Amino acid sequence: MTTVNQVFAQIDSLIPQPGETEAISLTQAMHRVLREPAMTSEDQPPFDRSSIDGYLVRADEPAKKVRLISTHSPGQSAPPLPPAGSTIRILTGSALPKHAGLIMQEDTRPAGPDFIELLKKPDPTLIRMQGSHSKKGSILLPAPSLLQPGSITLLASLGITQPKVSRLPRVVHLVTGEELVDPNQNPAHGQIRDCNSILIRTLLTSFSATLVTQQRVGDDRKLFRQACRLSLATQPDILLLSGASSVGDHDHAGSVLEELGFTIHLRQVSVRPGKPLILAKKDRTVAFGLPGNPLS
Repeated sequence: MTTVNQVFAQIDSLIPQPGETEAISLTQAMHRVLREPAMTSEDQPPFDRSSIDGYLVRADEPAKKVRLISTHSPGQSAPPLPPAGSTIRILTGSALPKHAGLIMQEDTRPAGPDFIELLKKPDPTLIRMQGSHSKKGSILLPAPSLLQPGSITLLASLGITQPKVSRLPRVVHLVTGEELVDPNQNPAHGQIRDCNSILIRTLLTSFSATLVTQQRVGDDRKLFRQACRLSLATQPDILLLSGASSVGDHDHAGSVLEELGFTIHLRQVSVRPGKPLILAKKDRTVAFGLPGNPLS
């Protein structure tokens, strides 16, 4: 009998690789699979910038009293290098001129109106040099990659606002079982609430798939066949059939799939519960006949 690992291998062999792609917005990108590497279009950072709130001086400025001549904020072009004996108040993220030096605020003290005293020499490690994180053309996020908040933030920082990702699989789910009623109903004698539908819906949501149709179809073979045929008209990538996958009188999944042109690749798997499992394919659609027991 087919093992679980062998089933996984068969499923992989039936799914086209690589799949289709689409471009989406970053707000839709969570849990999607990136299909093109994210490359830098410029050096990162694109200019020398300050990593601190502190004071800009010349790189060779000694520790001494200096005049405070101005304040510089992020978002502006780099200021001119201050003359020897003077300093510019600088804020984190501000652009810096070449040959700049930085002094941390705690390494200074007031020295009178418009003057401060530098207690240390400039520290070159306080400058985030242009290209120190990555150079233009570097791959910062390989493909394929599962997009998470951190990687989506990275894409935004690179200006990649329409990443190319794998298209979400289109799924149709049909639930068999004449005894099933909606969960918000009180079952009559002999009936049970349908929990397969919500199980599959939540699983598909967690795996970022598109549920095209979900329907309870009972046990009538003719109606079941018709529902399968109509479902195929929506061109799903995956057809899920809950119940009807075993060998009982109402288990029509295997024979109906064959009538509709599917090739059956598997009918059982070596696992309990969950032994009845149909794996089939027709054109681009992969069908799964699943046990009706949600635990299975």
